[in-house]
Amino acid sequence: MRSANAPNCSYFTNWTSLEDSITWDVEVAEAGPYEIAVHYTAAEAGSTIEATFEGVSVRGTVVEAYDPPAYGADDDRVPRVGESLVKDFRSLMLGTAQFPKGRGQLRLKAVDVAGRQVAEIRYAVLKRL
Repeated sequence: MRSANAPNCSYFTNWTSLEDSITWDVEVAEAGPYEIAVHYTAAEAGSTIEATFEGVSVRGTVVEAYDPPAYGADDDRVPRVGESLVKDFRSLMLGTAQFPKGRGQLRLKAVDVAGRQVAEIRYAVLKRL
């Protein structure tokens, strides 16, 4: 579930189950090694996140709890309707993997859940090495 209907500055929240997943349609322009990171907040450390693309997976564990408050609505001159508040997110390196060239789905799935929620996720970053 997103923090608001509009995708601008919204983030995925309420990730509480091993059955939940977050997906993006992506295109890997060139096969090769990629570093995968997610921008997250988490009230508790310990959840493990797996990222998979075209059968290739990497896993990383939330080693540091980081849960800043959402902000923004109090600073607006006009009340927000359906827009998301903003949060500061940290980068969590999940690992590196050899990805094939092509279009497909990048899927995040929890391997284990520490506490009430895996994490809140703003976005994922694939960086060619």
